[in-house]
Amino acid sequence: MRDFQRQRLYDWENRWERESASNGARRTRSLFWHQVLARKVFTDAGWQDGPEVVRNRRVGWASANATTINLCVPSRTSTMILLHEAAHAMLARLRIERLKAGTFKPYASHGPEFCRLYAELLGLHAGEDQLKIERSMRAAGLKVSTEMIHP
Repeated sequence: MRDFQRQRLYDWENRWERESASNGARRTRSLFWHQVLARKVFTDAGWQDGPEVVRNRRVGWASANATTINLCVPSRTSTMILLHEAAHAMLARLRIERLKAGTFKPYASHGPEFCRLYAELLGLHAGEDQLKIERSMRAAGLKVSTEMIHP
């Protein structure tokens, strides 16, 4: 599926972090702190464990899958970046669960479902106002799902 709003989301994140984000979302944290937060994000969502958070020296950007969040060097990364990658990791786990259950529907990596989950995580774990984030995303031309994605 085409990732039609990836760059628009990155532009929104840069603007939000610069102009609107709380100190909690902007603050850079250690790798250990991010591991603790990732575990909390996933256990709060009902999973027994969270993905491993590692520092990836070979890639100039962060990435995630169902079991690992790779944060780029430097080792201190903002909470927004961790929660962005946690949303990817959660959607990857949900994709696996829904494939097994036969209820999977495809979605873009930075599509409406991702934006909704990311807004939820920023609200729950960075002290942001989820509705304000969703309004800001929509004003920036992003599509945001109206359905709750959080498991």
